[in-house]
Amino acid sequence: MQTGHTGVGRAVYDLFKQTRTPRIQELTIEPELTDAAALVRELQDFRVSYSTTGNAIFSAREGAHDDLVLAASLAIFGAAHPIPNAALMRLHI
Repeated sequence: MQTGHTGVGRAVYDLFKQTRTPRIQELTIEPELTDAAALVRELQDFRVSYSTTGNAIFSAREGAHDDLVLAASLAIFGAAHPIPNAALMRLHI
């Protein structure tokens, strides 16, 4: 799966495009986490490649899953960039 607003959704696409492929120096996954082994496996299968125009393309290898990676990415981004209460009130989900 490639990240594009038709694949994982516009929010995820914009998030990855904004961050310009940051490098993670260290990541600790608590072993008690219910899906810790699955998350580690997904992280190992997750790749970034670049289109001919230089855009980053994020995906798991063929046949692998990446939903936990994307969910964790969004959660970390949201924790690092909280939405002010006024803006949150305008969201209609």
